[in-house]
Amino acid sequence: EAGYDLAVAQLAGDDPAAAVKTVQTTRQAAALRGQTAQPEFDLIEAAARYRLWQYPQAVTLASGGMNAADRAYAARSALVLGLAADAGQDRTAFQKALTYFNALKPPLSRTEQADKAEIQARAVLASSPVQAEQLAEQAATLRRDEASYRDMARARALAGQAADRSGDHQKAASFWARAAQSASMQAKSANTADAATVT
Repeated sequence: EAGYDLAVAQLAGDDPAAAVKTVQTTRQAAALRGQTAQPEFDLIEAAARYRLWQYPQAVTLASGGMNAADRAYAARSALVLGLAADAGQDRTAFQKALTYFNALKPPLSRTEQADKAEIQARAVLASSPVQAEQLAEQAATLRRDEASYRDMARARALAGQAADRSGDHQKAASFWARAAQSASMQAKSANTADAATVT
């Protein structure tokens, strides 16, 4: 599907607004042909809405994306759901994402392991920042192995937040510096992402 590929490329190029427009245009074209868009389109638009800080819309779309037949898409949608729900303070939606990851049957891909660790880290950030830091660092390490720089930057920033909550401000600063480095690597690798790095 050309529209899907274009939307993914636009997200990779850090243009989420364009990705939203592409998905909407593709949905309209599909409707005119009497077809319904795939759940994968929900994932792409959800990720774009999340990046645009449109959290309620992202939550709704990501929930739809979790219906994808392909587990990789469904799991990635669960990650976007968790991220958007956490940012938008929607505890019910966040719990849905956490429950999904906790119930995933092995074997898990490296991406699924990383996404699960990040959502679990966010779940315990307030109650157990030391554990949250460990989980976030685990997520960052898994993503480093896959060169998923945007996801790695977010996980490292989360580890920094956890370390700061634990009172280790020097360690937190180190995590935040490494998060900035990962973000810089993402900028250099723009336009190379695929569906596994849409967030």
